[in-house]
Amino acid sequence: MRCRIYGTSAGGSDTVSMTRAAARRLGLYGRKTVTVKVGSRSVRAGLKILLKGSSTTIVMNRTLISALGLPKMINLRATGQGGVLRIGPIVGILMPGARGGVSPFGNMTLGTNYFIQEGRRASVLPIAFTVKGINFKRGVLKGYTLVMGANPYWVRRVLPIPDVVFDQVTVRRKDRSAEVREVRRKLAERGIPYFNPGFFDKWDLHNRLMQCEELQPHLPETYLLTVENLRLAAEKYNRLFIKPVEGSLGRHINVLLKNKEHGWTLRRASRWSRRELITDLAAVPGKLPKIEPGTYLVQQGLDLCRCRGRPIDIRVLAQRNLTGKWRVTKFFARVPPRGQLIANITRGAKGMPVPWTLAHCFRHGKVVVIRRQLVSLALKVCRYLEKTIDGHLGELGVDLGVDTKGHVWIIEVNAKPHRKAYEDIEERPGARRSYRRPMLFAAYLAGFHKSQGGAAKAQSGKEVKDDDDAPQSDS
Repeated sequence: MRCRIYGTSAGGSDTVSMTRAAARRLGLYGRKTVTVKVGSRSVRAGLKILLKGSSTTIVMNRTLISALGLPKMINLRATGQGGVLRIGPIVGILMPGARGGVSPFGNMTLGTNYFIQEGRRASVLPIAFTVKGINFKRGVLKGYTLVMGANPYWVRRVLPIPDVVFDQVTVRRKDRSAEVREVRRKLAERGIPYFNPGFFDKWDLHNRLMQCEELQPHLPETYLLTVENLRLAAEKYNRLFIKPVEGSLGRHINVLLKNKEHGWTLRRASRWSRRELITDLAAVPGKLPKIEPGTYLVQQGLDLCRCRGRPIDIRVLAQRNLTGKWRVTKFFARVPPRGQLIANITRGAKGMPVPWTLAHCFRHGKVVVIRRQLVSLALKVCRYLEKTIDGHLGELGVDLGVDTKGHVWIIEVNAKPHRKAYEDIEERPGARRSYRRPMLFAAYLAGFHKSQGGAAKAQSGKEVKDDDDAPQSDS
C-alpha cells in the first residue's frame, strides 16, 4: 500500500505505529514485534496499534527512522509478510558520472531531476549514484536526491543499498568499464533487480528478431559488411545503408546510392556531405572510419514515406508499468533537416504528430490503420525481446518506418532511449509519464505492487495516482 511515513521526536526503544486497519492490510495485526526492512537494511522494532489516525500513516520514533536511513517525513509504499514490514522502494539510478554542484550530472541533470520528482510523486525514493557511491561491505549507497518543494534542490544523501537499480549509463565506454561490470555482478549476487543494462548489438538484435516468424516480414534485409555481402546486397537494392554495429544517435551512418549511368555514390546519411563516386564496391570499406571485421552492417534501403520531401521515421517509446505490462507511453514522427537521410532528434530532426506526417502520404482511413499497426508492432517487439534477453527490460525505443506502400518496417531498437528533458514538462503529460513509468516499473520489480492498495496524500493534500494505464501520446 502507499503510505505516509512520519518520524516522531520520541526516543526510547525502536517502535513502529499504525492503525488497526493498516496492520490488517499488511498482515501484521496481532504481532508485538516486526522486522522493518528498507532497502538492504533491517531493524527489529516493536509494533504499536494506534486507536485513531489515517489507515495509510506509519509512525516511527526517531531512533528507528534514523537507523533505517529515511527522511523524517516521506510518502513511500509498504508491504507486509511473515512479520516483515518492507518500506520503499529505494530506486538507485546508476549514472555514468557526477561532478557535484547545482548540476551534478551535467547535461543529464534535468532529466535525472524529472526521474526523481516523478518517483517521489509515485511514492518511490529514487537516488542517483555512480559506481563510486556504492559500498557493499558497509551496505550503504551515497548519491544525489532532491529536497522536494516549490523549488526542489539537490542534496547528497546516504541510504541503504537500494531495492532495485535503473541503469542510465548512457556512455558505451563507461558501460564497458570493469567498475560498472563489477557493480552489476555484485547486485546480481545479492538478488537486487537491475533493469536496462548495457546496449544492444545491432547484428545480434537483428538475428534475435529474425527468430520470430511474426516479426520477419518487418525486418529489412541485413548483412555484416564484407565486400562479398556488399556486392550481394547491391545486386538487389538501389539504396543501401551502412551503419555501425554498435552505433547510436545516428553517428557514422552512410548511404550507398546506385547511379543511373554507372557506379555508386557514397555519402553520409546525417548531413550534407561530399558525395564520392564509387566504381568498385571493394573500395567502400576503406572509405568508412575505423573499419574492422564485423564493425558495420549493410542494410536494405527503404523507400520511406516523406513529409515535405524528407524521409520520416517513427519513434515509439514503450515502457512497462506498475503491473509489469508493456505500454506505449508516447510516439512521434521524426522529420530530418533538409539534406539529411535519417531522422534523429539529437541531430536536428523535429518531432511531429504521427497522423499529421502520415497524412502527407496516405488518406485518412489508411493513416488510422497504419497508426494501429505501429503501436501493435512496437509492443510485439518489446514483448518478444523481454522473453529472449537475459535480465529485465523496463523501456525500449523502437524506431519504425513506413514505406510508400504503407508497409511498416523495424529500423532499430534502442535499449537506452533518449528523451528530451523539456523545461515546460508540466505542460507535456506524455513527457512526464516517460519519466514516471520507469519508477513505477522499479516498484513492480521490487515487489511493491499496485494490487496492495492504499493511496497516500501528497504534501499539497492531493491524492497522487499511479496513472500507469494512461493512453499514449502522439507527441
